[in-house]
This record gives sequence, C-alpha cells and structure tokens, in this order.
Amino acid sequence: MDNPQPNPILLENALRSLARVMKAASFYPPGHPALRAQILEGLKAWRPLLAEGNLIFSVRRDHFLLNDVHVGKNVPFLPPLATAFFARRVQKVLVMPDFSDRDLLGLARALAIRPEVVAQKGGIEELLLQARVMTLWFNELQLDRIAKRREEAEKTLAANPGTDGAARQWDEPLLEETAEKPEETPKELRDLKELLRNLQQDISDDRYRLLLLELPPQLRQVLNSEGRHLVIEALALLLTHSQSEQVSVPRREAARKTLDELGMDDVLDYLVDLLCLPLATRQEQEAIITILLFYGSRIVGRAMERLSAEKGGQARRCLTELLSRQGGEAIPILSSYLKDERWYVKRNVVFILGEIRHPAAIPALTPLLNHEDVRVGREAIRSLSRIGGPKALAILLQVAEDEDPDLRRLAFLSLGAMKEPAAVPFLLKVIQSNDFLVKKLDEKKEAIRALGEIAAPDSWPHLLEVLHRKKFWKRSRFNDLRAAAAGALASFPIPEVISALEEATEDPAQQVARTAVQSLKQLKKG
Repeated sequence: MDNPQPNPILLENALRSLARVMKAASFYPPGHPALRAQILEGLKAWRPLLAEGNLIFSVRRDHFLLNDVHVGKNVPFLPPLATAFFARRVQKVLVMPDFSDRDLLGLARALAIRPEVVAQKGGIEELLLQARVMTLWFNELQLDRIAKRREEAEKTLAANPGTDGAARQWDEPLLEETAEKPEETPKELRDLKELLRNLQQDISDDRYRLLLLELPPQLRQVLNSEGRHLVIEALALLLTHSQSEQVSVPRREAARKTLDELGMDDVLDYLVDLLCLPLATRQEQEAIITILLFYGSRIVGRAMERLSAEKGGQARRCLTELLSRQGGEAIPILSSYLKDERWYVKRNVVFILGEIRHPAAIPALTPLLNHEDVRVGREAIRSLSRIGGPKALAILLQVAEDEDPDLRRLAFLSLGAMKEPAAVPFLLKVIQSNDFLVKKLDEKKEAIRALGEIAAPDSWPHLLEVLHRKKFWKRSRFNDLRAAAAGALASFPIPEVISALEEATEDPAQQVARTAVQSLKQLKKG
C-alpha cells in the first residue's frame, strides 16, 4: 500500500540528503569513506518515508509537492535540486520501500549528468534501469505497469550479463556508458587559469572589466572537486581587488560587482561544501571563510542548515567559526533558529550569538536561561558573559539568585569571566552574608573566585578578612573558604596582600598554606 500521509518535513530532510550525496559524489572518488558515510546517512533520511510503502511526490521548477504541500521552496539546497529533476523532464517520482544505498548513489549520479545527455540516452529512468536501479520510477504511478516494466528490465539484464549490475558494489561507478574521459587538464580549468593570469596583468580598467564579464560563466563550469583551488583563487583575487587601495576605484567597483553577482545558490553551496571537506587545509578554510563573510547575511541560513545536519567535527568547527565571525546583522536570522525543536540546534545558535558578542542578541538569549534542557540554559549564561555590558550583567545578577543551584554557580563563574567591577557589590554581599553552618559553601567559594578574577581595587581587604577568619565550629568548611580567598588574592600584587599570604604559608590548615604558597609564586612571576 502507498503511504497515505507522509510528513513533508521528512521529505525535505530526505531531499536535502540527496543533494548532499550529489555533492559528495562530485568531490570524492568511488570507494572513499566520506562518500560511503554520506550515502548511509542519506539512506537513514529516506527510511521513515518508506516504512509504510511506496512514496510519491511531485516536482515543480523550483520546489517539490507532497500531497499538494510545498516542500523546499525556501530551503537553500532544494530549489536547485528541483530544477535538476525538472530539467530532466521529471514531474512525478515514485520511490519503492527497497530503495537502497546503491540506488541513492545511482540517482545522485544520474541527476549530475547533463540534461541533453540524459535525453540522448532515453531519459533518466532508462539510465537507471541500465544500472539496475529499479526502485525509482518517474512520471509513472500505475503499479501494474511498473511491475511489468521491472520484469522486462530484469529479463533484459539477465540476457545481457555485461550490463548486469547485480554483482557491483555500492561504490563502483554507475552509468559508465555516459562517462566522458576527461583530458589530463580539462579545458575549462585551463581557460579559467588563463583568465586569472590575464586579470593580474598590467591592463587597462576597460580591459579588466571586459575580462570580468567572462569570469562568472567560466567559474561556474568548474564547480567540482578538480576546480576547487582555482575557484578559491578566483574569488580571493576578486575580494583582494575589491578592497585594495592599490587598485583603481573603477577596478575595485567592478571586482565587487562581479563578486556580488557570483553570490548565487550554486556558488555559495559549493563554497560551503568546500569548507566542510575533510581534506581542506587550514589555509583553504580561512580563505573560504573570508570569501563567505563578504556575502554577509546571505550565507547565514545556508550555513546554519548545514551545521544542523553536519556530523563531522571539523566541518562543524568551520561552520561555527564562519557564523561566529558574522556581525550583528546576522542576529535576526540566527535567532529564528532558536525556534527549532532540537536542543542542540538551539545550543549551537546560543554559542554563536555569544561569539558574535553583540548586545542585540541579549533579548533572544534571555528567555533561554530557564530552558527545559539545562545544556541550553548553561550556554545562554556563558554567551551573556561573553557579550558583557550593563544589560547582560543585570540579567546574570538575577540568575545568580535563581532557585537552581547549578545555574547560580554558573552565573558566579560568568560574573568573574566578565571582569565587570559593577558585579563586586553583589559578590561581597554573598561572601559576607550570615551563614553560621556554612551551608552555602560552594556559592561563597564561587563568589570569592569571581572577586579574584575581577580584581577590583576595593576587593582585597574583604578577601583578607575571609583569609584571617578562623572558626572552631565547622572548621574544615571555613578553611575551604579561607583557601579560596588565598587563591583569589593572587590577583592583587600589593604589599599588604603579599605579607598576609606569607603569613598564611605557616597556617595550620594545610589547604590554606598550600594555596598561599601557590599565590605567592604567581605574584612573584608578575
């Protein structure tokens, strides 16, 4: 039976996985572990859609339809994918439950073949049948006809062992008959290299502008693994020319205009893919990030979508760095992802907002302090401390009096990390509060540490008071406070403090004496 009500979000995720497999197949050679991992991850996205039977969806020029619901029109990856289907005359797609990893790879490779070549070979369905992919059917929804065609194809393949793909592995090239043997150095790469060489010559501004007209179409022809070095070189050259004072104003404007024109989906998706490549060097990553930053908010949603789905640690770090280096104009787009139901997506956004360090993010962060997932709330506190300023301080002071002891403790740590003198009165109030049984030991210790990190000039007398305070009742707990004070005093290189610490090195409480010795060493190091 067909699945009566598949979820449009599940289809969106599955189609995005197909787009990522297409990219991976263009970058990695057959057999590469990264390609295998991407295919298996993509197959996981398709499985829930096929659990109840066949899946049917429609294709339009720039989006997909599932039960008349638009899918993917506003998702960066999907309009180009819909166009790829549409250009190959696909209007309806039927996917069968036995859809496999090899079938997913076959579809990805078939969609990468030029539409005119697909037409010459009899259409995308015929190409896939030749590769023994029989779980995908296009523009045909009658199951009896599909069953008949499948049976005929199997008989044909059985009668022609040379075309039988049953014994092939998942990673062997499919559709070999459509492959074109590349030249040792493809002409497209040679042409682009020559164009870049000419752009760096001593030529007139008019000649420079004429050459730039050739760059976008030439660059788009090499958006593949072989062209990555030249693409980075070309965009970096344009960026340099657009910003250099050594270049004439007309040339700067022309370079900037060309860069702006190149900021379309295909180029931006390609750059994000390059950034996430495991084989990219740090120098390449930095160059790509610098180029992407030129496009500002245009890249934010695209990078967030990739970060939300990316599993690789290096790719996640690069995407986070890219987003963290955005300015305040990116905050509205980033904040919209705080509505995502996945806690880790929210945490990622909260971390990035903290790294941007712009006060405009504070209203978006504040409601998350008491998020149901404590990991999100903790990250919100840390982000507020990185943003700093009076508004963030006022919020953290409120959190420091929250009922949740873990949040209070993190708030104290954050107050110290902010090094904000305005927090000192509150922290002094905490350490001076009556607590005969020392029930708030941890809280007082965190307040003492925060005072040491802030190192406000009027704090050290109060820390000395704690150091000198000796109690017989709950002695060990009071000694913990005294040791914390000795540690905090390492931030105050003044004679009175040094003298008190020297005396404390002979203290009967070993933890106090040891901490005093360590603090003196730090003070002597300067």
